[in-house]
Formats: sequence, C-alpha cells, structure tokens
Amino acid sequence: MARPTNRVTKPRRRTTASTERPCLRCDRVFWSEGAHNRLCDACRVALAEAPSPAEAYHIGAGYRQGADAWR
Repeated sequence: MARPTNRVTKPRRRTTASTERPCLRCDRVFWSEGAHNRLCDACRVALAEAPSPAEAYHIGAGYRQGADAWR
C-alpha cells in the first residue's frame, strides 16, 4: 500500500547551544539554555521563595468579632 501524499509531519525541533546571557533581574551573565531561560539560578530561587503579593499584604480576617465586624 502506498503512503498518503498529504501526510502531516512533526515540525523539526530546533536545537540551540547554550549561550551567555545577562539575567533580566540582576544583570549578571550566566549560561542560558535558550530564549526561555532569562533568569539566573540565584534569582529564580529568590523569586520562588519570596511571598506572593497576596501573602505579603494579607490582612487578617476580622479585626472585630461579631455580626458588625466590618461596618
């Protein structure tokens, strides 16, 4: 049986070598794996450990207790 002529093929995956890039946060030069990798490891860890805006500015639930707590 012959192969179909309108066969869909997978796009070729581009392989890029590591290049030195400046970190977008601290401007230190580091080895980047590609355009998707723009933060150095130190900045990536610091951002992962930092509280989110919701956590940093969390206001406790109910300063006053009771039915008229937020009036």
